[in-house]
Amino acid sequence: MPTVYAATRDPDLPWGYWLRSSFTDDQVRDEDGNEWQSIRHALWAGELKMTAPLPGWFTEQMELLLTALSVAGRRVGTSPREIAGDLFEGGFAIRAMYSSWLRAHGLTTEGNGAFDDVLTDKGWAVLLMLKVTREDDIFSAPVGKQTLDLLRSRDLVEIANPTVDLATLPCIFMREEIASTPAITLIDRSKAGKKMPLVSTIWSTTFGHTRERDRFYAWLVARTDRWNAWAKIAHRGAAGLSEHLLSLYVSSVDWCNPVAPPALEYQPAEAQA
Repeated sequence: MPTVYAATRDPDLPWGYWLRSSFTDDQVRDEDGNEWQSIRHALWAGELKMTAPLPGWFTEQMELLLTALSVAGRRVGTSPREIAGDLFEGGFAIRAMYSSWLRAHGLTTEGNGAFDDVLTDKGWAVLLMLKVTREDDIFSAPVGKQTLDLLRSRDLVEIANPTVDLATLPCIFMREEIASTPAITLIDRSKAGKKMPLVSTIWSTTFGHTRERDRFYAWLVARTDRWNAWAKIAHRGAAGLSEHLLSLYVSSVDWCNPVAPPALEYQPAEAQA
């Protein structure tokens, strides 16, 4: 049975595909004849009924909306306190209000908990639109064998957020060995040239055993939608990212029932072979 949105729109296409563009300027026109500065403005002021965005503030709000929808698209459930700490600077009440706002507009629906958001067809369509209309240039550094192995890992495919194309991420977490010690590194590929694809390590941490390393890596993989944001923290200081990830990891565990969530039971492909 089709959803309310799917009954009148194609949920596989970006939201706003029915709008008409102008030949004389960048404005778009909806079915009622209303004109908007852009597709994003049509969503914000037309669909979501928000006030006209302030200069310099609009892009930030669009990025927050894209991030929140990407989090809702994760295959693994996420603690609301973790989301509050990562997206809203610890403001749990603000997180709860934002969650209610998303549901009120039909972008998400309730999942396993009161504030566990799950994408709807409409939310997916809005997410697609926000991704294809981003101002940032699409990352297109050469993809080497190590990266291809990561992107093709069957374990990663089963855990990673399906709303994120890892090949377009300029910064990615990798499992490596540092001086024969299991480690996770965050590498920056943004300055990799087409002829000489050198990358930079901007953060790393080591583990006593491979099993612990792989479990934490699985936790990271389930949150690929935040890798770019976390890379920005690492660029300001590696210690800051270590502190941030530790705080989020602790927030993601239900200490009343401290059993590792499914993502933490991840096993590398070589262990499953």
